[in-house]
Amino acid sequence: MIKTMSQAMEYIGGNRGKGQPLGGSTDAQLHDTPQGRFVSKRGAHPRHIQNEYDMNRYLNALGVTVPDAGMYDDEMLTEYEEGAEPFDADRDMSQVTRDFVPHAAIANWDMLGMHDDNVLRRPDGSLSYVDVGGAGPYRAQGAPKGARHRTIIRCTRWTGCDE
Repeated sequence: MIKTMSQAMEYIGGNRGKGQPLGGSTDAQLHDTPQGRFVSKRGAHPRHIQNEYDMNRYLNALGVTVPDAGMYDDEMLTEYEEGAEPFDADRDMSQVTRDFVPHAAIANWDMLGMHDDNVLRRPDGSLSYVDVGGAGPYRAQGAPKGARHRTIIRCTRWTGCDE
C-alpha cells in the first residue's frame, strides 16, 4: 500500500487545489487519483499533522480501526473510507465503548467529533476513526493542550494522580 499511497501523493502534488474540500481545521481534501480516493490533511501546523499521523498509527497498533495513512513532508494522506456511513450512537455504542480505552490512552479529547463525524461505520460494520487530531498534546484544531494534557497523562499511569 505504501507504493500506491506515495504514487497518489505525487499525483496530488501535481494537481494542487483540485481536491474537494471536506472542511475542518486541517484543510482536509478528498482527491480522486488513478490509485483510488484519498484524503489529504495539512493540519493547523506541521507538528499538529505529524501528531495526528502518529496517533493514527498508535491506534492501529492497538487494534483500533483507522484508515491506512502515510506522511509526506507536512501532509498526511489517508485512504478514503469508501461506502462508510455516519456514526449512529444507538447502533454503534458497543464498539465505541470497546474503543474508549485506547483513545483515553492517547488522550484523544475529540474521539467522536463535535458532530459525531470523526468516526465512520465501514461496510463490514467496523468503526473507523478518521480524525484523531485531538489526541496527544494537541486540541482538535491544533492548539496545545498545555498543562492539562500533562496532568491527564500523569493520571493515566500506574503512579496515580497528584491533583
